[in-house]
Amino acid sequence: MDEETEIALSSPTSETGLLSPGEKSSSTPKATFCEPLSIRQEWRQLSIPARKSYLEAVKCLTTKPSRLNLTTSLYDDFTVVHKKRVYSVHHVSASLPWHRYFIFIFEQALKEKCGYEGSLPYWDWTLDSKDPLASPIWDPEIGFGGSKDPATGCVEGGPLKGFLLSNTKNIPSRHCLVREFSNDSEFGELHSKQWSPEIVSDILTSSKTFEELRERIERGPHKHLHDGIGGEMMSFTSSNDPLFYLHHAQVDRLWSMWQQQDPDVRMREYSGKDVFGGVSTVGHILDMGGLGEEGHSILHTLSSTNGPFCYHTIN
Repeated sequence: MDEETEIALSSPTSETGLLSPGEKSSSTPKATFCEPLSIRQEWRQLSIPARKSYLEAVKCLTTKPSRLNLTTSLYDDFTVVHKKRVYSVHHVSASLPWHRYFIFIFEQALKEKCGYEGSLPYWDWTLDSKDPLASPIWDPEIGFGGSKDPATGCVEGGPLKGFLLSNTKNIPSRHCLVREFSNDSEFGELHSKQWSPEIVSDILTSSKTFEELRERIERGPHKHLHDGIGGEMMSFTSSNDPLFYLHHAQVDRLWSMWQQQDPDVRMREYSGKDVFGGVSTVGHILDMGGLGEEGHSILHTLSSTNGPFCYHTIN
């Protein structure tokens, strides 16, 4: 683990009365009603004005000052935090809870700092697995553009043309947005064979525990979508690419869909290991690095209508 990497989960104290992975608690959140309820929609469900509004808000964040007292933008703050916690919030049980809160804070920043009136959209990439390059997500006018231009190495099409970023895997460096689409002989265009409807359906219907679900999503569709898009999405600074947030909103949606198959049990369920190999519990506190309100535990993330959250994702 490099020296820059911080631990995103602080150790619980003996006073917290934490649950062991298999224990039940009446305080564990179930699906509840909250107000005002935000509805997350799939990208292609948004009207054209709504898509444009979202993209403008994303670009707006690059003009807002850092919350972390850095010389770069608020948009760059998210990549700084994600990069520093890359080991402690990936391939561990906290991956789904931490990213749920991370993209929620991003959504709130769009609203509070840039006047965005919608909700964070998700990209249901299973709809595009048969022909991924034909997805409306790459639309050059009202989408996120496509792969890099061979002449410049940058994403040149769409509203994100000229989109500048400040973080790389190694040292801060001002650069354009980079994607490098993969056409793998084994995995297919953009690794789409690994995020097909059939693959995802099997994960959701046959995963019996939270940890099994988390492991299969993270190492399966989640990873292969990152690898298939390439460029920024393959690095520690994957959150440089605005598509990161729609991708993780989809991953978050899959977790919710799995929970709703057996809500009395699965809205309570959490298990697995932390970055040190120890047991992770719902009492672990999520460290968001100064991006948003601190002090929330994994317990607070088990429902999208409890704790800091009040949103529902359309299935």
